[in-house]
Amino acid sequence: MNFFKKNKFHRPKIIGVITTLPTKLDGIDIPGTGGRKDLFFYINVKDERRFANWRYAFGIMYWEDVFYNHEEEHYPKDFREKYLPNL
Repeated sequence: MNFFKKNKFHRPKIIGVITTLPTKLDGIDIPGTGGRKDLFFYINVKDERRFANWRYAFGIMYWEDVFYNHEEEHYPKDFREKYLPNL
């Protein structure tokens, strides 16, 4: 939370930390993939415009970026089903 406060953003709503799943090739886990801890959170609508550009410096992606680039398989199914983007 100090990170957001330091950068003068409103307090985000934390969803949780999700551990990524391994990448699969022909149904087999590729060694050394998966296991990354990703923090999911909502930003305050008042911060949306400023956050949109600021996030690039920190490698932060929107969930929609992940989804529309077909990277959602790296997250557990129950999480994907609960947080699918509004299509």
